[in-house]
Amino acid sequence: YNVGLSIYGQFRYEYFIQREKRRFLLTLDEVNQSKMAASVCDLGCFIPYLPIALSLTGHKVKIVDKYSMYSQSFKDNIRRISDDYDIEVHDLDILYDDIGQLESVDVVLLMAVLEHLNGSPKRLMESIRSIMRPDALLFSEIPNIAEFSKRIRMLFGHSPLPKYKDYFYSKYPY
Repeated sequence: YNVGLSIYGQFRYEYFIQREKRRFLLTLDEVNQSKMAASVCDLGCFIPYLPIALSLTGHKVKIVDKYSMYSQSFKDNIRRISDDYDIEVHDLDILYDDIGQLESVDVVLLMAVLEHLNGSPKRLMESIRSIMRPDALLFSEIPNIAEFSKRIRMLFGHSPLPKYKDYFYSKYPY
C-alpha cells in the first residue's frame, strides 16, 4: 500500500485530477501542437487521465508504471479504462526493468516522476533515450515544492513535504 495516496482523502481521484488539471491541459496542448507527435509513451503514468485525452485526440498511446505494486481492483480498472481508449499498458519499473523493449515513440512524458528518485536520473534518462525516435520530444515536469500554498503552510509551521511517517511506511516508490 502506498500511503502517499491517502493525502487525497476519500475522493482521491477527483482531488487528484483537480490538482493536476492545469499541467495536463498545458501538456495536452503542447503535444497536440507538435506536428510529429503520433505516438506517446507516458512513463510513471499512475492514472491515465492525460493518456486518455491524448488517445481521444488521435495519438497512439502507451502507459508504463509498476502497476504490480497496486491492488488487483486498481490494476483491473486501469486495464479496463485503457482497453476502452485503446491505450497499451506496460507493467514495468522504469528504474529497474528494460524499457528499451518498448517500441520507439515520438513523445515521452515524464510527469511528476523525477522527484521520486532516490538518486541520479542519469540511468533513467539513458533508458528513455532508447525509446525515443530521432527528433522525439521529452516532456518532463517536477512539481514546485515552493508553490504558494506550500509557502503559506510553512508560515503556520507545517512542512511542505508529506508527513515523514507516511513516506517511511510506504512501499517504494513513494
